[in-house]
Amino acid sequence: MIMKNPSVCGEIEYESESGLVHSDLCPPEHNPAGILEDSYRELLHVCLDEWLDKSGGTGRFFVGDSKTWKFVPEDKLIPALTVLLDVDGI
Repeated sequence: MIMKNPSVCGEIEYESESGLVHSDLCPPEHNPAGILEDSYRELLHVCLDEWLDKSGGTGRFFVGDSKTWKFVPEDKLIPALTVLLDVDGI
């Protein structure tokens, strides 16, 4: 579903040995123009690498229209990530 007037946000979340790691990664004022800033893009790449390296497939890494994200049911996230990351094969 594509929404008009997107409200861009990002999020990283995963389980670690010391507990839940979570951070919102939203550009200033959730402005879509903010995703074009080099510093924001660099932050997203660093956080994606962190999620890939440390999450073990738990949690999520998300960047996009936060209004659309609300339509993804929580119970659909983990099964999709498990398939995408081939968690059983790690």
